[in-house]
Amino acid sequence: MRQWTNEEVEYLINNYPYKPIQELCEHLGFNRQRIHDKATKLKIKKVKFFTTPSEKSKATQFKKGMTSWNKGMKGIHLSPGTEFKPGQTPHNKLPEDLREVSLLRRKLTKNLNERIKRYDKKQNTRSPQPSI
Repeated sequence: MRQWTNEEVEYLINNYPYKPIQELCEHLGFNRQRIHDKATKLKIKKVKFFTTPSEKSKATQFKKGMTSWNKGMKGIHLSPGTEFKPGQTPHNKLPEDLREVSLLRRKLTKNLNERIKRYDKKQNTRSPQPSI
């Protein structure tokens, strides 16, 4: 991954607030995310013109007093054929006793793996002992 040069950083500082991101991408040769990340690190922000919502986006936003399409539809069932019925259990649910065994097995495996890692670290850092 190519590093930022001092000239590119200067250009970004001087032009990021005023130019569209696409134009900066073409000029600098970095993708949008890379330019945005660098600007964030440098604490550069766009001018208000770029951050205000457009008329198109304003038209699709909720206005004061509007109601959503699902207001008053508590417990709406859009796909009742695929929903769980009362008392129905999923196919992969373990019985209670097996669930406890499964949790215990996971804990033991985790503890064993941690012990193995610690042992390996000790073996690698320990100086070889001379054989008698």
